[in-house]
Amino acid sequence: MIYDLVHLSSTIASLYEAEHFHEIIPPLKERLEKEKGRPLIVFLFDGLGRAILEKHEESAESLLKHKFMVIEAVTPATTVASTSAFLSGKYPSENGYLGWTMRLLHPKRYVEVFSNKDIYKGEVSSEKSVAELSPYSSLIERIEKKGYRSCSLFPDYIAHDGYKNLLDGFSLLDKRLQEGYDFIYFYYPEPDGSMHEYGTMSPIVDQKIKEINDLLSDFHKDHPKTLLLTMADHGLIDVEEYLDIAKYPEIIADLDGTFAIEGRLPTFFVKPGAQKRFYNNFQKYFPTFVLKDREEVKKEKILGPEPFNSLFEESLGDFLAYTYDRKILFDSRLPHSIFKAHHAGKTLDEREIMLGIYS
Repeated sequence: MIYDLVHLSSTIASLYEAEHFHEIIPPLKERLEKEKGRPLIVFLFDGLGRAILEKHEESAESLLKHKFMVIEAVTPATTVASTSAFLSGKYPSENGYLGWTMRLLHPKRYVEVFSNKDIYKGEVSSEKSVAELSPYSSLIERIEKKGYRSCSLFPDYIAHDGYKNLLDGFSLLDKRLQEGYDFIYFYYPEPDGSMHEYGTMSPIVDQKIKEINDLLSDFHKDHPKTLLLTMADHGLIDVEEYLDIAKYPEIIADLDGTFAIEGRLPTFFVKPGAQKRFYNNFQKYFPTFVLKDREEVKKEKILGPEPFNSLFEESLGDFLAYTYDRKILFDSRLPHSIFKAHHAGKTLDEREIMLGIYS
């Protein structure tokens, strides 16, 4: 069986006898049960997947030394879907968090999921966000309900009480442990941001990974009674070609707007009566992408199983594509960034996540 972030979430919830919705990971549960009663901190380092750690093995020496097992991200292998899957304990099909952008209805709009920014208007939408339309009980809340002190820590650009940098984050963790917290979820946005901009093998990325490796190792030495679990939400690969759908008028003519979710796993809303033509043209111009219609996506559980969330049904589109190569779609009609590395595709380097345990 291939275990993923949803199974990880269920395993951690089960440690605290909290509500969970899917199977656990037996070897991980057995390992963590041995440390029961100790505070647990789960570190999620954005983008620091299995392949990235192995590419930077010297700078990630301690992280690799503490490897316990490898699991996978959910589909798509991207931050919105993976972090939401971990915190909700449910797949994108169940929680409605599909990827970086989603098309919402009533009124129709394309938004960035976390910021609720309208990608056409370039400003935050006044309409309800995905978080408001599809709220969920987080892992932190479910553990708290069982009587454990539980919290999350984010950078200050995400949370008003967040940390300024990684060193400051570890200082806040120290404070929370002194306050008696039993479970802490710690999210750090690197090395994802640096890899997007500079590529997976950049010296800047290597420096970011070494900083994580060394500060984490020092923190572990200073807190020997605390159990640390390290993970990522996905990995990244260096992309080789950006494919502009705006250069294909036959494709654009049949689309209702642009594509959504991610450039390496896009979903398309097609005008009535144009499905067959769109399918044939997409296969013609983008042969390295696998194209599935919405019923195939649901039947094959590509984004997860039933019960299907109402936002999943609304935002899935008529077709979903994914790729194993190093190409990515973009739409030059809209504001966009050309990154050197990306994720959300179906390669193992994007999907595989190393779990580490410091005990």
